[in-house]
Amino acid sequence: MNKLPRALPSQKGVPPQYIIDMVKEYINSGLMLQSYMIVKDGCVISEGWFKPYSPDYRHMMFSITKGFTSLAAGMAISEGLISLDDRVVDFFPDKLACAPCENMQKLKIKHLLTMTVGQDDGIYVKDARFRDDFIKYFLTYYVENEPGKTFLYNNVSTCMMAAIIERKCGQSLEEYLKPRLLNPLGITDYVWEKSREGICYGALGLSIKTEDMAKYGLLLLQNGNYNGKQLVSSDYLKEATDIYIIQPPQSPDWNAGYGYQYWRNARENSFRSDGAFGQLCVVVPKHNLVVVATAGLYDMQREMDIMFDKFICRLNNKESTASFEGQHELDRLNASLCINMPNGDIHPELNIKLTGIKLCVSKNPYGITHIIFDINKNGVELSFFYGNEEIKCSVGYEKWQENQSAEKNIMTAVEEYNIREFKYCSGAWDKNTFKCTIVYPCTPFVDELEFDIKDSFIKINLHRNVSFEEREWQFFAYNG
Repeated sequence: MNKLPRALPSQKGVPPQYIIDMVKEYINSGLMLQSYMIVKDGCVISEGWFKPYSPDYRHMMFSITKGFTSLAAGMAISEGLISLDDRVVDFFPDKLACAPCENMQKLKIKHLLTMTVGQDDGIYVKDARFRDDFIKYFLTYYVENEPGKTFLYNNVSTCMMAAIIERKCGQSLEEYLKPRLLNPLGITDYVWEKSREGICYGALGLSIKTEDMAKYGLLLLQNGNYNGKQLVSSDYLKEATDIYIIQPPQSPDWNAGYGYQYWRNARENSFRSDGAFGQLCVVVPKHNLVVVATAGLYDMQREMDIMFDKFICRLNNKESTASFEGQHELDRLNASLCINMPNGDIHPELNIKLTGIKLCVSKNPYGITHIIFDINKNGVELSFFYGNEEIKCSVGYEKWQENQSAEKNIMTAVEEYNIREFKYCSGAWDKNTFKCTIVYPCTPFVDELEFDIKDSFIKINLHRNVSFEEREWQFFAYNG
């Protein structure tokens, strides 16, 4: 792996206490941060993963993917494949089921990049019509407003941008970016979700490691230059990260301006890529700084406030002295980071009659048909069934028990409930209720399950930390 150089915060003029205060505030706030990394003057000065999250695992980026698609657009413009003023309909004559509306005919590439298509309603990947053939669906969509005038965030604009690049270069977006971006950045362990037609989802499909996020941020900070090589036009990036349009009023960092798939921040003349549930890549040229985070949370404005108030804005304090003091505390804090495990006993209060029996399961988000709840000398082992397919799951007590899978990132933005996904489990008993937390470390998703065990059935309550779908479920396992 092409790793970034490391340095101590004090070597880059940063008091360790600033980072300690930021991390502790995240912990005390109840926001579920899952990893973070700070790059100052080209060096990683602090990094941490909340166990069982790890630097070895890639993580779903969601809309940070849009920034990669924007970079691809900049490269394609430099190569003469496309221009900002090209009409979208001209790329897909074979997909025009009927004559597009007047405003769709006016739509240009720059409108896709700036989220100024002009439609009143956003189009997202979870829309069933989108998944059938999103290009045809988009081109027949009625655009109420003149393109370039109004901002409306949506997924399909960026997916169309990816489809245009793929059509012009004759290969997938992933293959196009490999020699131009991914390989030069040393990003080799990644997954990119694709549509049914095999088109890379330009809006949300990428999964990469935390350090790879930081490399991407460093490329942006250095105006498209990485390791002495200009990968992306600096002129394009200057436009892309500038303000093209101001969004409708909302929270401060979502009302500071939008460029070509990049958000301007309300503070420190900075900008960012961000993704659903707290994925952040914040670039602060003023301080030669990149801060990245993976997370599983909803309140991203609060996440931004903590990052700026407790850390970034304090770098303006010229009276502060950067010293080694506090480094040991920071090291201990980073080493101790952990997702909360269930508290309780190692054994149930009473004898469980349903142990080891294959039970039918009522309707549930995972789509499993049966479950075996087995209590043995090693603790609790759960077996989930999709018909005849068995997924075994060992549960640790006061530790995270790894449960390997044939592959990681089985979960997607479209199908986020899938118990086959690589996971860690920890559990404990409260009388005859077994509490089990499942962390899927290649995703932001964390499931808390409570098995309320009766004589003839088990009531199962599920709470998920974040979701595009329902987060609270109740279903039953019974001897059918």
